[in-house]
Amino acid sequence: PELGKEGSEYHKVVCHDPSTGELLGPEEVEARRRYERRMLCYLCCSLWICLPAPRLRFQLKMKEVKRLDAAFLLRDEEDDVFLQVTIGTARYLLDNRDALAVPSLMQFLSMSLL
Repeated sequence: PELGKEGSEYHKVVCHDPSTGELLGPEEVEARRRYERRMLCYLCCSLWICLPAPRLRFQLKMKEVKRLDAAFLLRDEEDDVFLQVTIGTARYLLDNRDALAVPSLMQFLSMSLL
């Protein structure tokens, strides 16, 4: 199913005002979507920074966390903030000695950057 399809749970949450239940205008919906994409980017990058810690890496694996590459998929026509944050985080990790000790993280970042 399409995320923005009318009647979907996503449409109810993003396109309606939670306090009144009224349908929001296109500007408000776009602002919410931009905020949602920004938070997704920041969440992915924050998780990447935590991945060199073995205990957290184990917990994420046990919880079956998927799609840590979502930040690489975000694009914004108006600005390139998502790309700057994503590449900046990847660059930090590629220079980080603790992260270099995790081959799967290095492979993930290398393949995603290509």
